[in-house]
Amino acid sequence: MSSKIEGVPEGWELVLRKIEPPKPLIIEAGKWYRLRGGDIVGPIKRCDYGRFIWTNGYVTWTDKGSNYIGKQSEADIVEEVPSPEPPKPVYVPWTYETCPMGVIVTLKGFHEPKFRGEIVAVNAVGVFIAACHYAYEELLEDFELDGAPCGTVEVQG
Repeated sequence: MSSKIEGVPEGWELVLRKIEPPKPLIIEAGKWYRLRGGDIVGPIKRCDYGRFIWTNGYVTWTDKGSNYIGKQSEADIVEEVPSPEPPKPVYVPWTYETCPMGVIVTLKGFHEPKFRGEIVAVNAVGVFIAACHYAYEELLEDFELDGAPCGTVEVQG
């Protein structure tokens, strides 16, 4: 008996394996999804007529992710994705105009006891804390005010 299978080239072997069908996509309120066109939407919420809607949009979907019933669309949901992390705030150093006077700042790090000092004066290039001068960039990098960086939150476009 020959082990050669008709249609399989010499040197190749045919391997049979069971392929699991993909799990059906079921849309759930509060989750995030990728659309066929690549966009990410969410969180999704349930709306009238048994459909779902993106809380920041106007497109609706069936519980299977279809945007238009019976027709494929770039707006169809194709997979669930993790909830995106909120953007972290970006701080820029204080300036002469924005630096608060009289606040107590704490030196970052593992120093015990924590060095704390009051901003007693400011000038064009930095601040005075406990008779020491620090540039605004050093203040942002090395100190914190109530657990937040010593700087101004930069508004993201």
